[in-house]
Amino acid sequence: MEVVKLILQKLMSYLSSLDWAYMITLIAICYAMEREGVKEKMKLWTRIEIKKKYRVLLIGIFYGTLIYFLRGYTISHIEMLLQSFVFAMVFHKVLIEELEQMLQRSLNQFKNNSAQQKQRNERSNEQKVPEEKKKDEKKKDEIGSSEN
Repeated sequence: MEVVKLILQKLMSYLSSLDWAYMITLIAICYAMEREGVKEKMKLWTRIEIKKKYRVLLIGIFYGTLIYFLRGYTISHIEMLLQSFVFAMVFHKVLIEELEQMLQRSLNQFKNNSAQQKQRNERSNEQKVPEEKKKDEKKKDEIGSSEN
């Protein structure tokens, strides 16, 4: 039990030493750039197509350097930024992308179910139309025979 407690303490110490603001904003920037078509714009500007993992690497290094100078970090903070970058990439790959895929599958399943339900409703309406026509004809016959 003491070993587990010690491991959890070390893990919590490690997690609290990371730069979470850097990690979250880096993930948000990479995600937004992927969604907003920056890849195509970069290809137009540079005439070079860069794979996603290398784009994220370049963005992370550029953003980490920017954070280093903006926050006035010392050389001792470089290791913390690198650890935060690696942790952010793993966190993004394992959790965020898996969550995104799971949500996409759920959305696709919802769309399929909605389309199937719509088709069933249309078939049901098509079957009701002849029955309703017969009822209307009977009503017309009844009205016509009562007038005579």
